[in-house]
Amino acid sequence: HNLLTEAAQILNLEAPDLYIRQNPTPNAYTLAMNGRKPFIVLHTGLVELLTPVEIQVRPLFYCVISALVYLLALCLDSSY
Repeated sequence: HNLLTEAAQILNLEAPDLYIRQNPTPNAYTLAMNGRKPFIVLHTGLVELLTPVEIQVRPLFYCVISALVYLLALCLDSSY
């Protein structure tokens, strides 16, 4: 969680919620729905494979993606 918070501060973004899912398959994803705070899910299989720096970069990437998806949703919502 601290790595995600630090990554969000670097990008000057609000940190999305972070969930760790117990799953041996290395995977991560993000979801942002209209009107709700975006969140990131990291599987334990991925966390176990990555170094702390790599773990920080992954949420940093997802922070950017979440922000872009959220902005796109806002733009589409305001265009109607």
